[in-house]
Formats: sequence, structure tokens, C-alpha cells
Amino acid sequence: MDPTAPTPSTTPAEEAEAIRVGKIVIYPDRYEVYVDRRRVELTLTQFHLLFAMAHRPGWIISPDQFQRRLSHPRRQHAAAGASIKHHIAALRRKLGPGAVQVQTVRGQGYRLSEIHAHPVEPDPAG
Repeated sequence: MDPTAPTPSTTPAEEAEAIRVGKIVIYPDRYEVYVDRRRVELTLTQFHLLFAMAHRPGWIISPDQFQRRLSHPRRQHAAAGASIKHHIAALRRKLGPGAVQVQTVRGQGYRLSEIHAHPVEPDPAG
């Protein structure tokens, strides 16, 4: 499938299961992520990190929580030897600017939040 192709046709059940945060749509059953209707190729580890944050936008998830999620006995990940920080940086690059913000909360972890355009207030002096 062309990674730049628009979001494919989805069934009502798939749409009901889709997770939307900002300009991102995640289809968990298909392990697919779209930003502005364009597919973004993620590794399985990156997908699981994004899914964990998107499941509860705004909630802080610690690196230990990510690591426990990634080392689930029924899943196999290539996370060994690579830090969560590395995967978060790659995820930020792949999602691009303006889709959502993966925020670092110093000393605590990471959270996903929508980017809101803030209107410019007119200068009262001008």
C-alpha cells in the first residue's frame, strides 16, 4: 500500500474503533496511523507508544509504564537496547509538526496533546 495514499475505506466497526487525536487517526486492529488522511509508517514499538498515549490524551505515561507495556509477554518488540527517548524522537519526526504534540513532562514521562491554534489578540495600543 502506498504510504501517502488517503485513508482507505473503512467499515462502520473500524470507524467506531478508531482513535482520533488532533489530526491523527489510529486504526488499532490494522496497526495503521494516518495524519491528515496520509498514512504514516511506524514501527510496532512506535505504534504501541502512540496508541498508549492516544488512548488517554493528556495523561502522563512514564518511561517505566511504556517499558512494561512493550515487554508484555504476548508481544515481541525490538525495544531491547533502544531507549524510549529514541522511539519518542522518531515518533515526533514521523508525525510531523502540527499533527499533535508529544510533550516531555520533565521527570515524569510523556503525554500526547492536540495542538490548538491560538488567535492573535489585537494590540490595544494599535
